[in-house]
Amino acid sequence: MRNFIGKKNSFGIEYEIRSVNSYVFGKVRLWLEGKYVGAFDDIDFLSVTSCHLNGEDLRAEDECQFFVNEKADKIYELIVSYAIPDTDSYRFSPGPPFDDFMLYYYKCNDKLHFVWKLSDTPNFDYPDYPKEVQSAVISVDEYREVVAEFVRIIEDCQKIPVSTLEIRGKRKSPYYWVYDFYIDGKYLPGILNIGLRDENRRYSHFDLDYRNYEDIDFEHYTEYNNAEDIRKAAAARRKRDISAFLAQEYPENYFGSNRVILYGSHCGCEHCGVISFLLIMDKEYVYWTNIGYESTESKHDAGYVDEMYQMIGALKFKKDEYEQIFAKYCEEIDTLCSAEE
Repeated sequence: MRNFIGKKNSFGIEYEIRSVNSYVFGKVRLWLEGKYVGAFDDIDFLSVTSCHLNGEDLRAEDECQFFVNEKADKIYELIVSYAIPDTDSYRFSPGPPFDDFMLYYYKCNDKLHFVWKLSDTPNFDYPDYPKEVQSAVISVDEYREVVAEFVRIIEDCQKIPVSTLEIRGKRKSPYYWVYDFYIDGKYLPGILNIGLRDENRRYSHFDLDYRNYEDIDFEHYTEYNNAEDIRKAAAARRKRDISAFLAQEYPENYFGSNRVILYGSHCGCEHCGVISFLLIMDKEYVYWTNIGYESTESKHDAGYVDEMYQMIGALKFKKDEYEQIFAKYCEEIDTLCSAEE
């Protein structure tokens, strides 16, 4: 059954819940001043969409200076052509059902200004949908009110318990420490049954392991000529990946899907498939959502997430504790590096 929150002629959320177990599954699209955005034919995780909508940074500061007296098509062009700073921050992407739309927004005088355009090659059908740039303006208060109601409904369906995250290290040899994630005291690869399902998918992509590169050749870095270059490359990769886990940078992966990679192949390549998730972070909590197997080998979409490997629902952590865990891990790695020097 279709449900609706808000008003179609200003801001509203149309949704249909299809199933509820460890997550809420269904259809969703947004209405902005009488025009819809989103593929209602796409069945996806409503839990993910609600987290995205609730976690969107509405920005405390107005950002009108680049767009004063400009028409919608000009504003759209300024953003997509990277003619203004920090272009990616204007992207509004509440989840996979909205991937067919290039949707952007900015805040000005307690209003949210949206501009968007339907992709020239959409994955779903949108009969008679305009090809031109579209626009809408809604109040920040109305947006928050409607989204809060949608979040409440989804959370009532799915009571995600708060989990405890740990990063534990074990010394395997004089030159080799192994780190990995533990959820509520349980080994994450064991929770995911990675070894049982796919032996090649049990290697931590996060580079949690620490190795003394004077003593061991690490195959990820065979293009480097000496231990110091390998060490620097490993440190740079570790910093990049930690930033992704902390939502400080957009995650980078082979598929361009903005999913954070948990585990990958023993060869270190991503194109042969990884275990990844969508990261959502709000003021109080961090969510690892839509955890599953991502590859180019399933169906027709690059970065398609195979439902066969969605072994658990969303994980939820307290944000302050989550950040402390990563800070502690970084301190331990820094200590090991200092000792090596």
